[in-house]
Amino acid sequence: MLNGGIDEIPNDLLDFFEKNMNPEYQYKLEKDVPINNQQMLDTTKTILSILFRDYWATEEQKRLIIKKENYEKMLEDKAKREKYGTKIEFDNKKTEDTQQLQMIVYKENKFFKIIRRILNFFKSDREV
Repeated sequence: MLNGGIDEIPNDLLDFFEKNMNPEYQYKLEKDVPINNQQMLDTTKTILSILFRDYWATEEQKRLIIKKENYEKMLEDKAKREKYGTKIEFDNKKTEDTQQLQMIVYKENKFFKIIRRILNFFKSDREV
C-alpha cells in the first residue's frame, strides 16, 4: 500500500520525467494485477520500483528492498568474477600488457620540415 502519492515525488524529478517521456506511449496501470504480472517496459518497471522504494515504501519495506538489491548485486558480482576471474587477475594482466608497450617518437624529416616552413611562410603572407 502506498504511503503517499505523486506529491511525495520532488518536482525536479517529475519535470525530468515529463521532459524525457514519449508522449505517444500510453499505458494504463491495472490496479487488480500485481506490477510483476503487468505488461510494461523493463525501464518502466525499474522507474516504478525506484519511486516506490524512495518515496512510498515504509521503513521496513525499504530495508527489505535494499537487502534484496544488495543480495542481487552480490550474485551479479560473483557471476562476473567466475566468468572473468578475480580483480587481482585483471590487475596482473593489465600490468603485463602495459610493460609490452613502447613509446614511438615521431621525428619529422628535414625535407618535409623545410617544405612545411615555406608553405607556412606563404600562408602568413596571404593572411596579412
